[in-house]
Amino acid sequence: MRNAAFISLVVVAVSHVTLLAQSDYASEDSRQVTQEERGRISGVVLDSATGKPIVGAYVGIGDFGDSGGSNYSRHRQQGLFAKAQTDQQGRFVLDGLAFQDHPLVATHPGFIRHDQMIALRKSISGPDVRVALRPAAEINVTIVDSSGKPLEGFWLFRLEALDGHKFIPLGRDPHLSTFASSVWIERPKSSLLSSKGFSFTELNSGEYSIDVMKFAGSDDTAPAPSGMMRIPLDTSEVSYYGGISKLIAKAGQTKEVRVKPADYQTSVAIKVPQNPVKNQQIPPFVIISRNVGLLLWNDGKVHHPEDHRLGRLQKNALYYNMVIDGDVFKIKNLPPGSYSVFAGPVYFMSAVRMEVSSGREVIIDIPLIKPSEQARVNLWTFGRKIMLKDGQLSVSELCALVSTRTDSNPRLVCDPSIENERLEPGNREATIWELMEAVYLARGWKLIEQDNRTLLLCPGE
Repeated sequence: MRNAAFISLVVVAVSHVTLLAQSDYASEDSRQVTQEERGRISGVVLDSATGKPIVGAYVGIGDFGDSGGSNYSRHRQQGLFAKAQTDQQGRFVLDGLAFQDHPLVATHPGFIRHDQMIALRKSISGPDVRVALRPAAEINVTIVDSSGKPLEGFWLFRLEALDGHKFIPLGRDPHLSTFASSVWIERPKSSLLSSKGFSFTELNSGEYSIDVMKFAGSDDTAPAPSGMMRIPLDTSEVSYYGGISKLIAKAGQTKEVRVKPADYQTSVAIKVPQNPVKNQQIPPFVIISRNVGLLLWNDGKVHHPEDHRLGRLQKNALYYNMVIDGDVFKIKNLPPGSYSVFAGPVYFMSAVRMEVSSGREVIIDIPLIKPSEQARVNLWTFGRKIMLKDGQLSVSELCALVSTRTDSNPRLVCDPSIENERLEPGNREATIWELMEAVYLARGWKLIEQDNRTLLLCPGE
């Protein structure tokens, strides 16, 4: 009999991993403010299409990476966090705020999330903000068999915004933009509630892709540990069912999508390394991504559960989950192509590149990471964007550009052997994550920790 998956632990562990990811507010000053330094922001939330007030909209400020759990109370006391719902006239008031710039968020089912910065100053009366929420797009996904008949099962639904714009999946805290991602993964909530589809709502206009995977149920009826919910799904083996490579959704419209079964005739077995410290509270994970640039973050080090590299992996995953049922994870029918595969206990994951071909079985042996070296460099600033221009850029200039954008936290330096080599980054805006992964893919250059605030860009092995 196979063990059942503790899906609630996945949510707790991965949410904990990504709570600080890509937030420019994670290291802000947490100074105490006095009552005399408090202000307010008021306003109204309207439907942009009709001009009518929206009742019951969520409005909040204090979009900090660590505004979660016990931090809510502390940030509220400091005047850095407040939330409200709009009344019958669509109005809201946020009181007790510190006089500084605040990121304001407004959401409501059926509308696109609204973000803006609000300047709150002691010398000026509190602003009265007019927020116009735009009607959202909705994508209804139905799973069908080869004849077009709706098919019930335990599905994993994955939606990706191909233009990179971000959204916050339902069920996440609407206040925290650190949950924002261009990928939305929805898993079965219960083995007793199989489904024929799922609806992705509150979407912006854009191009999307859809992937669907299928879980099998487990016959394990053992009780769950205290404080956890047991959902009997077999997490040692899944199958890729089918997908849609590109579809266009428009704000205010509903898109009906039917996903039929694909037949790629592929088989992958991933040998998952075991926990080097033998701690049963740290379950093994598997992360599979189409982004092979993520292999840049395969540094052979032990990572803290809030390390931003782990959040980057999860947010770029085609599939991620715990593996409870043994030391081998199998996935069938995966589309042919190149993948990065990370596996192992979440703190100790290591990776390899995987090539999948039709009609061929692939066996991947993930190396074990030794728990002797801890990652020290904090990459919370790597979510910041850099505007790149056409023309060549030397590696030393690139390092200086990144260091300026991160405020030297961390500082990026380069090995003397490559400092004068020229790069052509193109005319585009990119996050530092994307830029460094592109350099890795183009040149094979790695990032090596020098100290707790310095990374060395150097030729790979």
